[in-house]
This record gives sequence, structure tokens and C-alpha cells, in this order.
Amino acid sequence: MDQFILGDDAFVEEVTQGVKEDEPPRTVEIRWAEVRRFVLKEFGVSDKAMFLRGRERGVVRIKRVMAWVGREVVGLTIQEMAKALGQDPGALSRGLRTLSDELEGDQDLRKSVQTLCEAIRKGRQFK
Repeated sequence: MDQFILGDDAFVEEVTQGVKEDEPPRTVEIRWAEVRRFVLKEFGVSDKAMFLRGRERGVVRIKRVMAWVGREVVGLTIQEMAKALGQDPGALSRGLRTLSDELEGDQDLRKSVQTLCEAIRKGRQFK
């Protein structure tokens, strides 16, 4: 079924700018436990060690990456991820902003997160 956009040429261009017809949906069907497993494997940390370590800087970053992947790949809300990670939603939201800044400045971290996202999406059904 064809869809139409009503308006002048400038409006149509603005609405369709950046939209690609072949672009797949961003989120996939996957359980949180699997996301957690992928992230922990990428960082070489066991599930048990992850949640016993507390606020160590590396653990905080890993939890932020879990939340980032949960939001970007699975489409989870801040509240859902905060509950799963045992964190305050406001603190997690601030942590995701911090991670966003880190991703801009740290090419290795950005590449790791992109690789994780691609690995999790691979072979999964899009929502």
C-alpha cells in the first residue's frame, strides 16, 4: 500500500529527509538476560562479579553499556532497565548521558558498543 505526504515540496523534503526505505527497525526481540550475557562477555566479567563489585568505575561503565544496549537494541525504557540493574531511574538516565559523551570521545569504546549492538541484532526478529 502506497503512502502519501500532503504538503508543498519543502515540507515533503523536510519530512522525508534522512528516512531510508530499506532501513530496518532498530529494536529486536531479545530478553534482558541475553543482553546482559552479551555485554558481560564483551567485557570479560561474570554475572556474579558484576553485581558484587558495587560502584567500581568499570562496573558502572558496564552497567551503563547494558542500559545503552537495552535502549538502543531492545527498546527498553529507563524504568525497566533501572529495575533490572537495581538503580535509580534518574541516576541511570544521567549515566546514559555520561556514556553518550564517552562514546563521542573514546573510539575503542564506541567500536565495542557498536559491535555489541550488531551482534545482538544479528539473526533476530525486529519488533
